[in-house]
Amino acid sequence: MDYLKGQSVGVVALGIWMHRTSLSSMERTANSRPRVEGSGRSLLDSGSFINPVKGSPVRVSPFPWTIRHKRRRAIMVRLLRELVNGASINDLQRLLSDPDTGKKCGVSRIYSRIFFLEKILLAFERAKLQDWKAKEDASDRCSHMRIAHDDVVISVNWESRFDRRLTPLHCSVSADIRSGYVFRIDANFDPRVDPAAFFEEHYLDVAGQPRNIRKQYTQKSGKVVSAPLLHFQRPSGRFDEAAFFASAESSWRVFEEKLKKAYEEDISCGIDLPDDVQQGLWESGARRRVLNEIRNGYFGLVDTNRDHRGSFKGVVVKQTYTKAAHLACLRKMLPDGKITLVGEQEAAMVRVVPHIFRDLIREDKFEWFVMSFDKEASTPTNQSRIKKFEKAFEEFGEIQTRIVGEELPRWELLRRFCAAGLMPAVKTDSQDAVHPFPIANFQSAQFPQFWASSPVQHYGETEKTVGFPVLRSK
Repeated sequence: MDYLKGQSVGVVALGIWMHRTSLSSMERTANSRPRVEGSGRSLLDSGSFINPVKGSPVRVSPFPWTIRHKRRRAIMVRLLRELVNGASINDLQRLLSDPDTGKKCGVSRIYSRIFFLEKILLAFERAKLQDWKAKEDASDRCSHMRIAHDDVVISVNWESRFDRRLTPLHCSVSADIRSGYVFRIDANFDPRVDPAAFFEEHYLDVAGQPRNIRKQYTQKSGKVVSAPLLHFQRPSGRFDEAAFFASAESSWRVFEEKLKKAYEEDISCGIDLPDDVQQGLWESGARRRVLNEIRNGYFGLVDTNRDHRGSFKGVVVKQTYTKAAHLACLRKMLPDGKITLVGEQEAAMVRVVPHIFRDLIREDKFEWFVMSFDKEASTPTNQSRIKKFEKAFEEFGEIQTRIVGEELPRWELLRRFCAAGLMPAVKTDSQDAVHPFPIANFQSAQFPQFWASSPVQHYGETEKTVGFPVLRSK
């Protein structure tokens, strides 16, 4: 990523936007200025304007930035620097406070400035990535991108003081192995969908009764049977339905609590609520009862001790759909050529990768390495394994030095050590019976036929195993 070297991307993008903004601002001002007689140009274009007090021309700086623009740019650059260094909302409030009165900036204004910076940086990054892709495609060299893919779980803060719950989001992340540049981070969340409105539109009829629940099938004998819709047949099939129903129910519950809170004094005094308020509470309760009937009676999403409630200003999407969209967008961002994808054992990847990279697999331009390691190992266990590896590696180096007659480079020594200690990876049960190492999703014929156990113990990922997919054309 040569275009990211040497300069701060955020400062460059911010400077470009501010420069264009100041130019357009001065151009609009120039159109309203008096024009030099007979020249066809405004006085501002000639570098001067008429002093309204003395009536004499006053020289104007040709650089279009005003003091207001300079101060605004300085504040935005400082805000960006603080965000990069992990500043909190309170720190940003102190930064943007009025120096004369000490009045702090509102939280909504801080977020609007953060979103403003985000749009600038994303637009700048998108333009530079397009230039880089065009440059790579125009070159004669063969492109080989090595991409590391993983998941990150982020818990989003609660949105209402009436419903203080966290929303866990699974984010798909892909980065370049050589440079560490992160191409994309996509969360399994769709903020455009209102769960309550979606449920009313797709699962309730005009009378408020359930619909889109069952489907009729005709047998060969002509008999018509009815069965509940499967998950991929339902309107909410791409959503995490447990979180979807919980979010819709939560939105109605919070609505009821807010409404009762507004009339708390009337309720405590025994005063009847207005008819429209009672009607709203009754409709909300009726929708919640129908939702529970559909969730528990038809779709089998029974209540559990675990809370599946998510944000009610959006809906959580199934990871399979997020993976597919993430990898499809990633492929469009990469230049034409060979791709090596490195990731962990994920059931969702099995259903997605062969479809997204189908043509590259047929052209033999796609590699897929599946990594696995002992995630349940404690820190003392990992440290013990690393010490044993370092001792064995040192002894192996001494032996190779005596055989070759000279000290080998470390990378060559590591290659020989792995070649000597690489073994097929298998699983054994309590009765010492041998079973295939990969999970059930990878045990089909077109997926990894060989899993190797690496002898290298490094950092917190010990007992590492690598699967080499052999994707056949049939």
